[in-house]
Amino acid sequence: MEEVLDFIGKKQIAFTKEAEAILQSRLESFRNEFLSLIVERSPDASKAFRDPDFHIAAFDAQRSYSRTDSAELHSTLCELLLSRAQESERTRLSLVLNQAIRHTEFLTLPDLANVSIIFLLNHTTVSGNVGIRDVSEYFSRHISPLLPKIELSSESMDYLGSQGLLAIPEAGRFVNITLLAESLVNRYPQVFTTGVAEGEMENLKALGGDAVNELRWETSPFNSAHYCLSRPPSGSTARQWKEDKALGPFMTEYIALTEGRKPTPDEIIDALSIHLPDARQIASIFHDNRLANFKLSPIGIALAHSFLNRTSGFSAGLDVWIKQRSG
Repeated sequence: MEEVLDFIGKKQIAFTKEAEAILQSRLESFRNEFLSLIVERSPDASKAFRDPDFHIAAFDAQRSYSRTDSAELHSTLCELLLSRAQESERTRLSLVLNQAIRHTEFLTLPDLANVSIIFLLNHTTVSGNVGIRDVSEYFSRHISPLLPKIELSSESMDYLGSQGLLAIPEAGRFVNITLLAESLVNRYPQVFTTGVAEGEMENLKALGGDAVNELRWETSPFNSAHYCLSRPPSGSTARQWKEDKALGPFMTEYIALTEGRKPTPDEIIDALSIHLPDARQIASIFHDNRLANFKLSPIGIALAHSFLNRTSGFSAGLDVWIKQRSG
């Protein structure tokens, strides 16, 4: 593997002596970082070196790596190439990763931070045992570190679009959401609600039968006399629970009861702020830049995913967003 990377790395243009020294240092750093990733996380990925398409991806990664001294861009490239090495067939995912590697050459650190915050706010939700604290800590872990790096000017967004990182909006598509609090209510209706009274809760339990025992109730942070759900089964959101045969009638009634019982936007941000000091700043960024109206292309998603994987430990598989199809 080392010999292949060394050979690929030599296929560069001529440089001055000083530039050549910098180039060789970066190529050696790339080789060491990437091979360490394979050994630590995916030894079977070494089989990718038999594939000429992977060789081209590795060349593109080395080329991009050698053009910058940014440690974050370097680690993102190695993560992208590792993901590519794990794809043994020609799939949509492998092709997207090829393109993402190539695009990194034309991106700055703020560009990667920009696609990452869009990805987190508009393409992801917290799964599992979800309450307000879970959402707050998720934002704190992944979004707060991005805040000093983002640069969401109109020029920056235009550039992301020109690089093919933003999804092409559907004709007439416009999201009628401007506040982060509104977006959170849509994504987590079982969390951001004033809840139900104790008598209503008991009636609801009767509708759900034994399946309700899986659920967790807690005092609503927005109304101390009410209760709300905080544990979606199997990581699903409350609106998907209606499809569950056992919980369907229960959740239909729960959502109907709580639909109009929404806390105010300020109450939501105040609740987030308990465990997320940056809550108001994130809410302001979401509103001022109308981030609800931006979605990422598959290339943008792959870049954001790899950047977050290396900078804040984002661990969900990329195939959650980019479905496999061989061809």
